[in-house]
Amino acid sequence: RSQGIEVLESTQALKIERAQKKLQIEHENSVQELSYDILILATGSAAFIPPPFQPIASDLHVINSLEDLKALRRLRQEILETNQRPQWAVIGGGLIGCEVGADLTKAGDQVTLFHAQSKLMERQLEEDDSVKLEHLLAAEGIQIHLNIDVTGIEKRSSGHWCVITKNEGFSGFHGVL
Repeated sequence: RSQGIEVLESTQALKIERAQKKLQIEHENSVQELSYDILILATGSAAFIPPPFQPIASDLHVINSLEDLKALRRLRQEILETNQRPQWAVIGGGLIGCEVGADLTKAGDQVTLFHAQSKLMERQLEEDDSVKLEHLLAAEGIQIHLNIDVTGIEKRSSGHWCVITKNEGFSGFHGVL
């Protein structure tokens, strides 16, 4: 708002008229029409849990909302109350995976990040910037595994999690994100 952007809360888009460059909305119990030069549909995203992991989806911690972060914070506190230092497996080296991994590391937790691609944040960063990010995160203490396909996740009798890849298993995690 301080930048001159009008924010319409509790608004629903009803219709897009592309030829006329108009957007029909419902706002404050009335239908209104807005004109636009360029319309950007920023619908947000939903965390995707691949089908092989659906049976354990309730045990995985997806990070996509404030509620997700609050749940992670509660889990972290429960671990700390047992006088243990949390160890996290973060699957995905995109923006959210790198950010959450960095935050947990700064809090003193151990983080191992698994990413299927050859570089972190491959959609957002150029090669050089991705390499710089990888070095920065590694210097903070994050163990980074690139070009790794996670093929399974199992809960062990110890209560810890094991992340299984094509070549080996990594175990001892308190949570999988």
